Amino acid sequence: MHHEREDGSGYPNGLKSEEIDLTAKIIAVADMFDTLTSVRVDHKAVSPFEAFEIIEAEGYKGHNMAVIMKFLENAPNYYVGERFFLNTGETGEIVFINPSKVYRPLIKVGDRYIDLSYDRSIKIESMI
Repeated sequence: MHHEREDGSGYPNGLKSEEIDLTAKIIAVADMFDTLTSVRVDHKAVSPFEAFEIIEAEGYKGHNMAVIMKFLENAPNYYVGERFFLNTGETGEIVFINPSKVYRPLIKVGDRYIDLSYDRSIKIESMI
Protein backbone atom coordinates (compact mmCIF):
# COMPACT_ATOMS: atom_id res chain seq x y z
CA MET A 1 0.00 0.00 0.00
CA HIS A 2 2.90 2.44 0.51
CA HIS A 3 3.37 2.64 -3.27
CA GLU A 4 -0.09 4.12 -3.72
CA ARG A 5 -0.15 7.87 -4.51
CA GLU A 6 -2.62 10.59 -3.55
CA ASP A 7 -3.50 11.23 -7.20
CA GLY A 8 -4.19 7.55 -7.97
CA SER A 9 -0.99 7.07 -10.00
CA GLY A 10 0.52 4.52 -7.61
CA TYR A 11 0.37 0.76 -7.50
CA PRO A 12 -0.78 -1.96 -7.02
CA ASN A 13 -4.38 -0.72 -6.99
CA GLY A 14 -4.27 2.90 -8.18
CA LEU A 15 -6.00 4.10 -5.01
CA LYS A 16 -6.69 7.80 -4.47
CA SER A 17 -6.08 9.84 -1.32
CA GLU A 18 -9.25 9.03 0.60
CA GLU A 19 -8.79 5.31 -0.09
CA ILE A 20 -5.23 5.14 1.27
CA ASP A 21 -4.72 4.34 4.95
CA LEU A 22 -2.80 6.94 6.99
CA THR A 23 -0.20 4.32 7.94
CA ALA A 24 0.52 3.67 4.25
CA LYS A 25 0.87 7.44 3.66
CA ILE A 26 3.41 7.69 6.49
CA ILE A 27 5.36 4.65 5.27
CA ALA A 28 5.40 6.11 1.74
CA VAL A 29 7.22 9.24 2.97
CA ALA A 30 9.65 7.18 5.07
CA ASP A 31 10.28 4.97 2.03
CA MET A 32 11.01 8.03 -0.11
CA PHE A 33 13.58 9.21 2.48
CA ASP A 34 15.14 5.74 2.65
CA THR A 35 15.36 5.53 -1.14
CA LEU A 36 17.06 8.92 -1.39
CA THR A 37 19.60 8.20 1.36
CA SER A 38 20.48 4.68 0.22
CA VAL A 39 22.77 3.54 -2.57
CA ARG A 40 20.69 1.99 -5.33
CA VAL A 41 21.52 0.54 -8.73
CA ASP A 42 20.23 3.68 -10.45
CA HIS A 43 21.60 6.38 -8.11
CA LYS A 44 24.03 7.22 -5.34
CA ALA A 45 22.88 8.02 -1.83
CA VAL A 46 22.37 11.66 -0.88
CA SER A 47 22.88 13.13 2.59
CA PRO A 48 19.83 13.24 4.88
CA PHE A 49 19.76 17.03 4.49
CA GLU A 50 19.77 16.86 0.70
CA ALA A 51 16.95 14.32 1.01
CA PHE A 52 14.97 16.74 3.21
CA GLU A 53 15.40 19.43 0.54
CA ILE A 54 14.24 17.09 -2.23
CA ILE A 55 11.26 15.95 -0.17
CA GLU A 56 10.26 19.55 0.55
CA ALA A 57 10.58 20.50 -3.12
CA GLU A 58 9.07 17.41 -4.73
CA GLY A 59 7.31 15.44 -2.00
CA TYR A 60 3.92 16.88 -2.86
CA LYS A 61 3.98 14.88 -6.09
CA GLY A 62 1.73 12.03 -5.08
CA HIS A 63 2.30 12.23 -1.33
CA ASN A 64 0.15 13.59 1.48
CA MET A 65 1.28 17.14 2.32
CA ALA A 66 0.29 16.89 6.00
CA VAL A 67 2.48 13.79 6.36
CA ILE A 68 5.34 15.49 4.46
CA MET A 69 5.14 18.56 6.72
CA LYS A 70 5.07 16.47 9.91
CA PHE A 71 8.04 14.42 8.67
CA LEU A 72 10.05 17.57 7.89
CA GLU A 73 9.09 19.07 11.24
CA ASN A 74 10.42 16.09 13.19
CA ALA A 75 12.95 13.94 11.32
CA PRO A 76 15.76 16.54 10.99
CA ASN A 77 15.91 16.96 14.78
CA TYR A 78 17.33 13.44 15.11
CA TYR A 79 20.54 14.70 13.49
CA VAL A 80 21.32 17.40 16.08
CA GLY A 81 24.67 16.46 17.62
CA GLU A 82 25.67 14.29 14.66
CA ARG A 83 28.87 14.96 12.73
CA PHE A 84 29.04 15.27 8.96
CA PHE A 85 31.60 15.69 6.22
CA LEU A 86 31.18 18.97 4.37
CA ASN A 87 31.99 19.76 0.73
CA THR A 88 34.78 22.03 2.04
CA GLY A 89 36.72 19.00 3.30
CA GLU A 90 35.93 19.95 6.90
CA THR A 91 33.77 18.15 9.42
CA GLY A 92 30.95 19.81 11.26
CA GLU A 93 28.41 19.08 13.95
CA ILE A 94 24.72 19.89 13.57
CA VAL A 95 23.78 22.18 16.46
CA PHE A 96 20.40 23.62 15.42
CA ILE A 97 17.72 22.89 12.84
CA ASN A 98 16.34 25.99 11.14
CA PRO A 99 12.54 25.46 11.22
CA SER A 100 12.01 27.40 7.99
CA LYS A 101 14.77 25.55 6.08
CA VAL A 102 15.29 22.21 7.81
CA TYR A 103 17.75 21.15 5.12
CA ARG A 104 20.10 24.10 5.90
CA PRO A 105 20.98 23.71 9.62
CA LEU A 106 23.36 25.64 11.86
CA ILE A 107 26.63 23.72 12.11
CA LYS A 108 29.70 24.04 14.28
CA VAL A 109 33.04 23.68 12.51
CA GLY A 110 35.91 23.88 14.96
CA ASP A 111 35.25 26.97 17.06
CA ARG A 112 33.01 28.76 14.54
CA TYR A 113 29.33 28.45 13.72
CA ILE A 114 28.03 28.46 10.16
CA ASP A 115 24.38 29.01 9.31
CA LEU A 116 23.91 27.05 6.10
CA SER A 117 20.71 28.97 5.34
CA TYR A 118 22.95 32.00 4.67
CA ASP A 119 26.05 30.32 3.26
CA ARG A 120 24.76 28.32 0.30
CA SER A 121 28.28 27.40 -0.86
CA ILE A 122 28.71 24.89 1.97
CA LYS A 123 26.88 21.59 1.71
CA ILE A 124 26.59 18.57 3.94
CA GLU A 125 28.05 15.62 2.04
CA SER A 126 27.68 12.59 4.32
CA MET A 127 27.58 11.42 7.92
CA ILE A 128 30.77 10.47 9.71
